[in-house]
Amino acid sequence: MATPKRKSRREFGRLRTLPSGKHQASYLSPDGVIINAPHTFQTLEQAKAWLAKQQAAIVTGEWSAVTVERDEAAKEGRNLTLGELAKTWRETRINRSGEHLALTTVREYERLIEIVAKDLARKPIRSITARDVELWHAPLKRATPNQAAKAYGHLSTLMKYAVRRKLIADNPCDIENGARHDNVQSPIPTLEQVESMIAMAPGQFKVLLTLAAWGGFRKGELLELRRKDLAILRPSPDEVVIDVDISKTAIYVDGEWVVKAPKTKSSIRHVLLPQRANEVVLDHLKSIPIQPDAMLFPYKGVQGQHIPTNAFHLMWDEVRKAVNFTGTFHSLRAFHLTWFAREANPTNKELRDRGGHTTDAMANRYQRNTGRELDLVRRLG
Repeated sequence: MATPKRKSRREFGRLRTLPSGKHQASYLSPDGVIINAPHTFQTLEQAKAWLAKQQAAIVTGEWSAVTVERDEAAKEGRNLTLGELAKTWRETRINRSGEHLALTTVREYERLIEIVAKDLARKPIRSITARDVELWHAPLKRATPNQAAKAYGHLSTLMKYAVRRKLIADNPCDIENGARHDNVQSPIPTLEQVESMIAMAPGQFKVLLTLAAWGGFRKGELLELRRKDLAILRPSPDEVVIDVDISKTAIYVDGEWVVKAPKTKSSIRHVLLPQRANEVVLDHLKSIPIQPDAMLFPYKGVQGQHIPTNAFHLMWDEVRKAVNFTGTFHSLRAFHLTWFAREANPTNKELRDRGGHTTDAMANRYQRNTGRELDLVRRLG
């Protein structure tokens, strides 16, 4: 008769290694609550030592959830700077989909603290007062109101996080409407300006402008397009429709291009181009290698090389200034989605799907008044 295997002794607590290489620790308390360590650990041994200390306190009867959390928080928060708190928050933050923050989002949060809020970043969070926040925020709001609103909103989020962690007693961010900023909608070009820019644009930039204006694509989505992403459909013998498959995007981070999946699942989509885009796009495809992974817009014809941001913006500045347009390249996306909503009269869901938006509110941010009020009133009779 075989001797039954003895159960291996279950280790106390749970350890998790973060993408940064740091370690998180947690355990199930005697009252059935999961307790997380109030900070991450540089080494696995440090995380295990913290768990061992909690286990010993439980065994001896000295454990108290409130006491342990407050003691750890007080010890950590005494000299913890805002910059250090922000770094921990970024490393442990999980979005609604259970995923870590996208790299571009991480870099933006870093910028808000390390550059926009640099006067506070090196200060211990326990020493930051409401007056400190006011003195930092007031001149920033006068100079760059949009940046002030973004940075203040993020700062308030970090301080709320610190309060929940019992690192500080109160949130020093108490400025009324401190995170509010009424954005002025950027202009969009007229149809005449769009057509003129496309007509004068050189080489492959003409195709980029065509796809942006008549497909509403984001810049990163365009730069990562491959031959396999374009399908030629024939709904009828005399009709040709180009189907663009968006499943990847290119983002410029820390001086280099990174190819990744779009930020949201809604951005993964198929977009059918209107007939007016066919000639330019089909002619361009004749110059692209027949390999499925061949880039549509390689830099100077070198496959695998994305167009550098400075070269891209130089081309954009040249054509927009020629037609006296002051907006950004992203304005073409707003132009397209406004044009699509006006001309095609889509449902809200159809408009969201075309733009790759998650909500109606986001889709509506791209809509502009097209000056049709008199025409609309005439229709009323």
